[in-house]
Amino acid sequence: MPAKQGYLRLKALMAENGLNQKDMADKLNMAISTFNRKLNGAAPWYYHECAAVAIMFGKSITEIFPVESDILKKAISR
Repeated sequence: MPAKQGYLRLKALMAENGLNQKDMADKLNMAISTFNRKLNGAAPWYYHECAAVAIMFGKSITEIFPVESDILKKAISR
């Protein structure tokens, strides 16, 4: 996925729920800079992170993270 686009579905869910990057980074126990890189497509998401985000929003992983990207392939292969 191009870094410019990032993860628009996740960004929309964050906005709908009044969460900013610091809130999400805290919930995922990671640095804000790490979350920012992941959110903008510059760093990979790991399966356990995708699962945590999905649970947080009551959605499936594929509802948040685009299936057409390589994220699920990479996450599952680790």
